[in-house]
Amino acid sequence: MEEDGFVTLVFQAADGSSSIPVHRSVLLQFQYFRSQCNFYESAALDCGADGGGLSILEGVTRDVAAVVLQRPASAIVQGVTSGNLIDVLAVIDFLGFGADHDQSADNRESLNDLLKQIAAKVVDSRWCDDVDFSVLVLKQIPTAPVVTRLIQEDAGLLDALCSCLFARPRIIKDISTPSSEPDSHQCVRDLVEGVSRQMSSGVMDPSSSDLATFLTEATGSQDVKQALGRVFEQELLGDITTRPFDHSMSDPDEISDSRFVTDVSVQPFTCTSESRLSDVTEWAVRVSVEQQARATVRGQVGGGAFVRCFAATATVYVDGAPDPICSIGDKLPQSPLRAFGLVALGSMTHTRLRLTAPNLPPAELSARGVSDKTLADVVVRVQASVLPMCEIALHYLRKCAVERSWGKLKDMACALDRRVSERLLQCLTDSSSDRLHGIVGHWLPALAPNVTAFDDHTLSCLMASDHVCDNQADIAAFRTAVVPLLSIAPVQQPLPQHLTRVWQSLGQLPWGDVLIAVSKQVRYRGYYDARLAVRDWLLWMIVAAQCRRIDLPWHLEAVSRAVLQHPDLYSEVCRVIGMREAPIHVSFRVAILPCEQFKREDDGSVEADRMVFKDILGFEYFSDLSVDEERTAEERRASEARLKYALPAAHERWKTPGVEYLLVRAATCTGTKGEFLVRPSATVYEVKLAIRRRTGIPITEPWMYCVINRRMPLDTETMEECNVQNGSTIALLTRWRW
Repeated sequence: MEEDGFVTLVFQAADGSSSIPVHRSVLLQFQYFRSQCNFYESAALDCGADGGGLSILEGVTRDVAAVVLQRPASAIVQGVTSGNLIDVLAVIDFLGFGADHDQSADNRESLNDLLKQIAAKVVDSRWCDDVDFSVLVLKQIPTAPVVTRLIQEDAGLLDALCSCLFARPRIIKDISTPSSEPDSHQCVRDLVEGVSRQMSSGVMDPSSSDLATFLTEATGSQDVKQALGRVFEQELLGDITTRPFDHSMSDPDEISDSRFVTDVSVQPFTCTSESRLSDVTEWAVRVSVEQQARATVRGQVGGGAFVRCFAATATVYVDGAPDPICSIGDKLPQSPLRAFGLVALGSMTHTRLRLTAPNLPPAELSARGVSDKTLADVVVRVQASVLPMCEIALHYLRKCAVERSWGKLKDMACALDRRVSERLLQCLTDSSSDRLHGIVGHWLPALAPNVTAFDDHTLSCLMASDHVCDNQADIAAFRTAVVPLLSIAPVQQPLPQHLTRVWQSLGQLPWGDVLIAVSKQVRYRGYYDARLAVRDWLLWMIVAAQCRRIDLPWHLEAVSRAVLQHPDLYSEVCRVIGMREAPIHVSFRVAILPCEQFKREDDGSVEADRMVFKDILGFEYFSDLSVDEERTAEERRASEARLKYALPAAHERWKTPGVEYLLVRAATCTGTKGEFLVRPSATVYEVKLAIRRRTGIPITEPWMYCVINRRMPLDTETMEECNVQNGSTIALLTRWRW
């Protein structure tokens, strides 16, 4: 029966039939009714399995239909409750609210608006606090696409479901089946990424045992070691990429979004947008974590808890070519596993992922008809993918370090593929964690005896950590694991026969502590690898023992400072090279080499020393990376010009207006004292200049050292880096020249 445009829907049930009068305009919102051929003729429609007319959905009750068949959409939202949500969504999906199934853009938006309003009600009403409700919603993901869309429409709803997902990880295995729809798979991936994100921000702080349980049950593994292996080797939930980055080579600038920054370059570097495609020899893509995300890494958020693990691929397209000409993707060295980048425990050095691929040969480019194309015709599409399960594994690593569960950490290192373990350790060498020494010390034994992925720079980062752990057990493990990896760099030219045994004896001495102490300093003084600096220092010591007059090159000063902190080792060096006299130094109270005053400005003296070196060792002395003294002089002249960065306290009128200054005190071993105003950005060398202007002490680097907070900083370090505060005291240490 039809009255004033109403249609009567009849529901038949075992306990009798009932009906609902619904206006025809309301029914027109749903594709189901629009598609029925007799819809415009019938006044009464039977609904139910035995209705004989339209069958809406088996099991749909009159009450659920009354909620769905309303207008406007806000009326539907008002009728949704935690008890009928799943049924309401099922009916909305079946009827095709606001859209045909071809899903035009306008129709999709109308359905999205409805889902957004429902999701907002779920979050505002805190229905997810009910565990049974959350579990019911999560279990619908594989079979109910509309539930998947509901979760993805509201970040608040996704976050609200994360705690339930973490507490019941078996749901992940149940809903992540190979037959899952892409949208369902993406939803599960977003939920796991949400769990990782909440751990990174400190919202969730599970223990290592909780994380082990999560990984084990989510992957269906027997134990956490098997789960960790599967996570990295199978890249679980990591095959869906984020929005691609399209780089036009006519303007190859960086592109970024809220997660990543991508950059594309070619070899040779001299190529421009007008260069021919055949001129390119190699494509290179760099992907890194977006700066805003990295800003939290070294901050206080979660105590360095931020974690990101990602992989990437790229494809090169040429305008006019039907197929891409090149695919870019890298594997780990000697491994079928895909390379990945990560940020964890505050690591920054190795976070960028670099992918390379050779260009096609000119003949093949010509065969494809693109040899005459220029780089301006090229677009490189980069797809970056977050690996959320790998991020959970990295959180497990982090919690093991925080809890000092070193046994679990060792098991993790052993469980992973060797190349994955090496890559992880390489990425963590610049960690800001105060557990770095423990991590390295307990991770390395799993990679023994050959750590093939470590280059000199990686070892240098390991030795140069600014976060020396106070726990002696961590330091002991670190030294035990790292020192065997440190050996004096070999001499390229053969030594005279009478010195070969001396060199072998020196190489057997315990140089680990010296290399650790000197590693960071020597990079500022012209060396890339601390071992090279120690090697050159030992060569000069050998010559000094033979000659008694040769002077120490100033760029090796850092090595001397480190060795002098180990008197027993220094004495052993003296014994091996045949040095009989070792006078006690006034300031250091340790043995030093008695040499004539070194006059760096006297080219003749330096040349004479080089000749002595050649006479004794048989080859000329050339450091691998000696400091450019002219450049250094320019830097010092520039520092001289920055008078207002550090000045005597009496010269307060010279201060730069509106700039913060710290009042510090300086004292020398001769009793000279003074007060100085310094900017936090002032370097140690600039403070030295101020001291010279105030006290008249003839300061000529490197013959004067500042001791700040019980350590001797480099001249390039700032007061802020030295943790100088108002009222801090700077002790001045001068010593004899060699």
